[in-house]
Amino acid sequence: MKKRLSLVLTLVLALAVMVTATACGKKEEEKITLGSMSTTEPIVVKIKEHLNKEGYNAETVLFDANNAAAIAAKDGDLSGFVHNHKPWIDTFNKENNSKLTVVDPHLAYYRFAMYSSKYKNINEFSDNMTIGIANDPTNTENSLKFLENLGLLKLGEKKGEFYTILDIKENPKNIKFYETDVATIARSINDADAVISPAIRIQQAGLDPNKFIEEDKTSKDFPVGLTVNEEDKDKDWVKEAQKYISTDEFRTWFEKEYNGTLVQYNK
Repeated sequence: MKKRLSLVLTLVLALAVMVTATACGKKEEEKITLGSMSTTEPIVVKIKEHLNKEGYNAETVLFDANNAAAIAAKDGDLSGFVHNHKPWIDTFNKENNSKLTVVDPHLAYYRFAMYSSKYKNINEFSDNMTIGIANDPTNTENSLKFLENLGLLKLGEKKGEFYTILDIKENPKNIKFYETDVATIARSINDADAVISPAIRIQQAGLDPNKFIEEDKTSKDFPVGLTVNEEDKDKDWVKEAQKYISTDEFRTWFEKEYNGTLVQYNK
């Protein structure tokens, strides 16, 4: 009887070891590549470190173009990324026949604001001034709506899916626009009279992100988070990453790292 019990226990332990080894093996077999730009690189590095501690095989890739990570993920060369906001992703999907999704719960949003090295408030704005805005459809539209809300222009009927500068109906100060990639717009602050930029980019340019003329109150409507192909959103590594970014440890680190330039959603 004792020999049979010993044999059973031995078999159970062996089976447990095999199951554990198989599970770990599956984690190690799948190489997870996470992308970012410089603004969100610290986030994906933290996620990578956590996943590797949990037995996954994760690495990070840094991109320098606003759409590069999305293209790589669409083409299957990237497991996921943290960078572009959801409205931008939705537009990218329509234009590229892709199915990228910003996984719920969303992580944070970029604070957008108007900055200037020449003016302290909009009452000082002169005629024929130049304002730098992002050149992608969703951020262009958002910038124009922001300016309309500030009373600096009035938009007419939208001719396409998004507002463009061609849809401006009234422009009493004859504002001119300098359109460039959202990732580089902060660098134009000394060339334009004002720029509408993510606060994190202003900080990276060595300026104070809290010294803005006006803040865009709609920034919270543009959530950022772990973005993957829709077919991958229920994978174990995605669930593990999402669980990690909801922990007090991560959230405390995030607040210290970004100091309000990216704002976390309450969970």
